[in-house]
Amino acid sequence: MSDTDQQGNVQAPANEDGNKPDGNKDQLPPLYRNLVPLSPSRHGDLSFRPTGDFKFARSLNAVPLMAEEFPLAQRNYPIMFTYGKVVQPLAILGLKDGENMFVNEAGEWQENAYIPAYVRRYPFLLARLRPDDERLSLCIDDTAAGVGRGGDDRLFDGNEPTELTKNI
Repeated sequence: MSDTDQQGNVQAPANEDGNKPDGNKDQLPPLYRNLVPLSPSRHGDLSFRPTGDFKFARSLNAVPLMAEEFPLAQRNYPIMFTYGKVVQPLAILGLKDGENMFVNEAGEWQENAYIPAYVRRYPFLLARLRPDDERLSLCIDDTAAGVGRGGDDRLFDGNEPTELTKNI
């Protein structure tokens, strides 16, 4: 369930040219299908417009939390902690594998329920491209709904990130 390695480093499954580094071929974090580092050379014409549709999270039965989320998350979800070298707090969204009791058939999150940051940030993720690299790169799941070519909500203006990208 965790999107971290044993040292707690977030792992991105692809480098800038879109290839997955050796030993990291199947380590996609939950929700992500094709996670690639965001770059103006590869994504210069990419745009993103949030759809407000949470169907992508319908089968997510647990989601990582940050400590800052506990006061809001505990109102709606049981919080558990993983066991092992890396302890990860999780909000429990469903009791069965593949079940999220907070997203309905239409893709709407339950009204007035807190939406964890992990879900809100999708399709973006800050990640280390290699376990030994301390730098984080902004990555995107370029298969996500709301991500497309062209459009008004561009992620780059030439080689520079737009305000939309800077505010992610």
